[in-house]
Amino acid sequence: MIRICLSIFGCIFLLVELHAQDVTQVDRYLQSSEQATTDSARANNLWQAAFNCAHSDPKRGIEIGHRALAIGLKTENKKLIADCHNSIGYCFDSSGSADSALFHYQESIRLLLSSGHKCESAGVYANIGTLQKRRNQLTEALSSFLQAYDIQKDCPDLGYHGSTLYSIGSCYNAMENFEKALEYFRLSLQKEVENGNKAKQGLVHNGMANAYSGLGDYGKSIASFRESLRLQPEGNLYEKAYAYEGISQVFDKMNQMDSAVYYCSEARDIFLELNVPFDLVYESTLLAGYYVKMKRWEEAEKLLLATLPVSEKENLPYDRLNILASLADVFEMKGDYRQAFEYLDKSMLLRDSLKLDEQKANMAELAGKYETEARDRQIALEQEKNRRLELQKYVFLGGAIFLFLLALILINRYLSKQRTARELAEKNIQIEKEKKRAEDSEKVKQQFLANMSHEIRTPMNAITGLSRRLRSLPLDERSREYADAIHHSSQNLMVILNDILDLSKIEAGKMVFESVPFRPYDEMKQCIQVFASAASEKGLKLKLSADDIQYLVVKGDPARFSQVLNNLVSNAVKFTVQGEVIISGRMVSSQDENVKLKFAVSDDGPGIPEDKQRLIFESFTQANISDSRKHGGTGLGLTIASELIRIMQGKLELESTPGKGSTFSFIVEMPATDALPETSEAHFNASERAFHALVAEDNDYNYLVTADTMKHFFPAAKLYRAHNGEEALKMLDEDDYDLVIMDIQMPGIDGYEATMQLRKKGNEVPVIGFTASVIQEDLDRCMESGMNSVLMKPFRDEDFVKTISGAIRLQPVDGSVKSGGDSVQRDLFFEFMPARIDELSKLIITGSVNDVKRWMHTVRPQLHAVGLEELAELAVSAEMKENESEILAIAVNIQDRILVELRKMKAYDE
Repeated sequence: MIRICLSIFGCIFLLVELHAQDVTQVDRYLQSSEQATTDSARANNLWQAAFNCAHSDPKRGIEIGHRALAIGLKTENKKLIADCHNSIGYCFDSSGSADSALFHYQESIRLLLSSGHKCESAGVYANIGTLQKRRNQLTEALSSFLQAYDIQKDCPDLGYHGSTLYSIGSCYNAMENFEKALEYFRLSLQKEVENGNKAKQGLVHNGMANAYSGLGDYGKSIASFRESLRLQPEGNLYEKAYAYEGISQVFDKMNQMDSAVYYCSEARDIFLELNVPFDLVYESTLLAGYYVKMKRWEEAEKLLLATLPVSEKENLPYDRLNILASLADVFEMKGDYRQAFEYLDKSMLLRDSLKLDEQKANMAELAGKYETEARDRQIALEQEKNRRLELQKYVFLGGAIFLFLLALILINRYLSKQRTARELAEKNIQIEKEKKRAEDSEKVKQQFLANMSHEIRTPMNAITGLSRRLRSLPLDERSREYADAIHHSSQNLMVILNDILDLSKIEAGKMVFESVPFRPYDEMKQCIQVFASAASEKGLKLKLSADDIQYLVVKGDPARFSQVLNNLVSNAVKFTVQGEVIISGRMVSSQDENVKLKFAVSDDGPGIPEDKQRLIFESFTQANISDSRKHGGTGLGLTIASELIRIMQGKLELESTPGKGSTFSFIVEMPATDALPETSEAHFNASERAFHALVAEDNDYNYLVTADTMKHFFPAAKLYRAHNGEEALKMLDEDDYDLVIMDIQMPGIDGYEATMQLRKKGNEVPVIGFTASVIQEDLDRCMESGMNSVLMKPFRDEDFVKTISGAIRLQPVDGSVKSGGDSVQRDLFFEFMPARIDELSKLIITGSVNDVKRWMHTVRPQLHAVGLEELAELAVSAEMKENESEILAIAVNIQDRILVELRKMKAYDE
């Protein structure tokens, strides 16, 4: 293997040339630094000057590098500061201070990575690898070079990739892992061929030759050395000589000594021509060793004796020691033991002398350091003495000035403290005022929301409740249309009111999230059903794509999740004129017990211009001013959806192209669970038990809703009414009741006070609070007053039934007629249905699918009312279908089965 020390010595001329270039570059960069007008430019020129000092004058480079670092720190430019650290580390590396160099290299890497300049860090990793390799820390060096290469693979090739690969191969060579070395040498050679750098190609072939030699593949080793010879530039005799030397060593391993002698002689002749004594002595000693192996004692003796004076003249004591030992061996082999003893004695004396010289040199170095330290200490003491004498001349004057300035400072500080204390007191008063104003504002806001909620929800309870009861009755087409309009309008008003209240909860940080098992797929399917009718009326296709999470159960808040989906789908259906709306869901990843899910709502709507996309997430804002007039809405839907997703640790994102539609998507992470979700379906069984209920309600319309709903679901119940809390307490004193439905806000004694007085008397009758407030404090106050449960207005039928049933432990009667039914409703059904059947026949003949769906939607409640549940479910399935032939087939089936029922009652004549 070629000697590393000879390779370094062979580059002396190149380093001399680089030295001259470095000095020129240093002056140029220092001049540019002086002319620079900004700190960044000054620091940039200084660190480059320091870098170019590394070989010529590393101590100066360290000083310049620290100047660059001091200026760079002012700029807070991490990349610039990292370059300063790298240049200082390079100078310390060249001066032999490895620990200091390593510190600055690591600082440079830390800053480069933290500022996003990963590619630049590869060069610093390579510098660290070179340092570690020089210290024979081969494992650490290999790790650093591999780190540099991993980074370079993702970065543009600036011509350094081949050098890094060569360094990795050299590490493996030194570790005698020759197979790995060849793998990286081949990659390096490929890079250098691409770059067209023949000199570096020759260097790589040298490395490959050494690896082949280590593997014992001497033929390939010699071929690689010869390829290195071919690629070397004209006049590069050093590399040529080293290649000859390497070939000679391979032939030596092959025991082909004639060839070994030939190539070694060629290398020696080149060094003789170049007049390089160090290499000449080494090569002559190597050649003499070959003569010894061939037992050519005379030639070995002659060569060694000729080389010995050269080693003495050039003061190469260690080479001289090797020559003397070799001569002793040669004379011993020749049988001339006297001469062998003389040269062995000389070699031992020289060895002892060298050890003594090393000790003397170490002692001299230590003595020099001690003398230097003592001299520096003496100089420092003298300087300190002179400095003190100089200070004494000014001590009295300085003291007087100091006392005067101190007095001024103390007076100023006293006045400043007084002023600061006064300003602080005024500021604290102002802060207290602002705090009180904010608290009062928040109280006013909450009170306003409570009042608004009650004042709006109270009449809304009557509107929604009565319209709901009205729609369950058999109606003619125009009456049905009016009832639907009233009901839908009341629902829209409730959406607006709930949006405002939800936004208030979010802003106040009072939005509470549940954590219960639920299936996201079920909520998505329910969302499809909610908007199926609205989409059908506009001719839109509503699609669901979430098959891979169909059976996934997670823990979270299904109501809030559904609210987000409903807001997004509502917007999509509202703004899309034609095409389709797709709700999709898929699993992004799964880790431990958590799953990351992505949901999206895509539409074929008009799209949103890029400059408006940010605005639509702001409260009360829509993309176009005309949208509010055209489509309605408050502009709060997306704001609330975005905030709810944010609370769920996600983010609502938008992709939209004008004219091509929009996609709203969000990713949330939730824990998966094996628990089954609670069912939300209500199953009501008939019960004939009677009970007495007292309803304390001051509003006539709301009492009408409560009474009608009670009669519908609890036909055996008997109701009694109190118009206020005082009247309710009086009636409870006079008679016993099974249940009390207590309105919260009534004139005189309100629901809270009435319930508390009732409990103080020891009356434990179940009390259900009816309230139009959604403020949590009001709901908590209901339970604190002694109520058993709370029902909010407007209420849903299922909530009403569950609350009443839970309070008195009764099973309600289902509103649909399953065994006989309500004769009045059946009579009305069969009175109006023949005309509706004729209408359906015409729609089927004309093939108007959307009109058929609308007919199904209108008739469905009437089918429920008379107990035709199966037909009602068929009507629902028709509304969800997209295929026209399937829809018409279901319509024909429903028509035929209703005709059968009509003929049974003799209400339809063909």
